[in-house]
Amino acid sequence: MGIRKLLSQSFFKSFLVLAGGNLIAQLIQVISYPFVTRFFTPTDFGIKALFTTILILATTFSTGKYEEAIPIPNSDEEAIHIVGLSALLSVLVAICLGIFFLLFGNYFFQNYEGYNNWVYVFGIPIGVFSVGLINTFSQWHIRKKDFQIMSKVKVIQSSAKASFELYGGWMGFSGLILICGVLIGMGSGFFTYLKYFLKQVQNLGIQLKQSFSKAQLISTLYRFINFPKFAIASGLIDRLNVHLPILFFTLFSTMEVLGHYSIVVLLVAIPNVIFIESILKIFHSELSNKLNFEKHQIMDLFFKNAFIVTGICLIIIFCFFLFGKIFLLFAFGNQWGLAGELLPYYSITLLGAGWFYISLYVFTLLEKQKLFLYYNFGKLLFLILGFYFCWHLEFSSSSVVKTYSIGLVILSFLQLGGAFLQLRLLVSKA
Repeated sequence: MGIRKLLSQSFFKSFLVLAGGNLIAQLIQVISYPFVTRFFTPTDFGIKALFTTILILATTFSTGKYEEAIPIPNSDEEAIHIVGLSALLSVLVAICLGIFFLLFGNYFFQNYEGYNNWVYVFGIPIGVFSVGLINTFSQWHIRKKDFQIMSKVKVIQSSAKASFELYGGWMGFSGLILICGVLIGMGSGFFTYLKYFLKQVQNLGIQLKQSFSKAQLISTLYRFINFPKFAIASGLIDRLNVHLPILFFTLFSTMEVLGHYSIVVLLVAIPNVIFIESILKIFHSELSNKLNFEKHQIMDLFFKNAFIVTGICLIIIFCFFLFGKIFLLFAFGNQWGLAGELLPYYSITLLGAGWFYISLYVFTLLEKQKLFLYYNFGKLLFLILGFYFCWHLEFSSSSVVKTYSIGLVILSFLQLGGAFLQLRLLVSKA
């Protein structure tokens, strides 16, 4: 496979657009981190991490996962029906979660350090609605290959979040300002996407009122019923897989340790968003197109992206092992020593994340959500078993992260193999 074929002009151009926006967005965060980590304590970051985890788990079912079907239809009008259904479900779920935390929030979470029920009563619904619509509009722009808009949204979100956190820290506000920063960033992303979406719909000459009619929404709901039927459970299990360490440290350790771990997650997310996420969004867009029109090229596309993602991940992991701890202590200060120890080992999860998302996009676009659910459930059981042994053997936080990272990579590789088998079966039948 020649390098010219590997890096086709359209692929490379799309990658540069996405990676460029993600790079600027992450640079804004990197520049702000040395100040924010001095304004706030590891415990403050632990409280933020717990809120963010609950928010992420809640957003799993906020849209019914219907937004993942947006790239599939041949017509834009049918795709807009899915956008409308996802938006309606986001509103309903946000309202239900607000009522839940108002009535039962203190009962479930009052024993956790730093818990403020009113922050959750208002913050979780706002966050769930914003993330649900951001994910929906993101899938729409993947469908339209509007990677420039996606990059612009990333920069706006990062700028709003970092500015708010820096201002709050400089003014001496409490650690809750970190949670507010998360919500400010999400809100800015939602309104930016909404503006561009409405403009594109107008240019297409599609009437939103007709597309969002009751009859169209009901028809769309049943047409793509497999997405909520299987993808919600699969998505929830996937997010539990990713956030098991946070839940483990919340239950069996302190908010301070959780804060150190959350900083490590943020740092590893930087190259993940700049490189891996950019490549895989392009892969998602190209795969959906080839499934509709060019099935004979699917295997080449799969191997190309698996090869690129694996190579980039290995280079990044190597850099984290060589320079990660030194950089972290220099940039953030000596109070983050534990984070410096965790960083190299957690970086291994980059490889697992890359393989996982390739397999996720394959199973989703092939509408094999039920099979992917089985893969994810087995993965969750093995990871929980690993955490049980970590707790039983009283592993240190560093050993817990090592065990989790290695297990995640192995299990994600098995999922990648399953995706390969599904694509090979599809091509053989074509």
